[in-house]
Amino acid sequence: MRVTKRSAVISAFLVAVSGACTGAPSGSNEAIGATVLEMSEAITSLQQSQAELQEQIDSLRSDIARQDTLVRQIANLAGMPR
Repeated sequence: MRVTKRSAVISAFLVAVSGACTGAPSGSNEAIGATVLEMSEAITSLQQSQAELQEQIDSLRSDIARQDTLVRQIANLAGMPR
């Protein structure tokens, strides 16, 4: 079975939360809280990166479509068969 980033993060979060519920010393709870906060920030960063990459992909698709149309028009003007 393939482990995704999301399932790995969720698993780590559940382990952290279950550790916090065991009555561990408060210093440990603070460390777990800091870890959960860092994981949350990392997830947000990954989501932003993914959005930027998707925007670039969409832009490239648009550029390719324009270029394809231009090449077809030039080929039609030159009388080249498809």
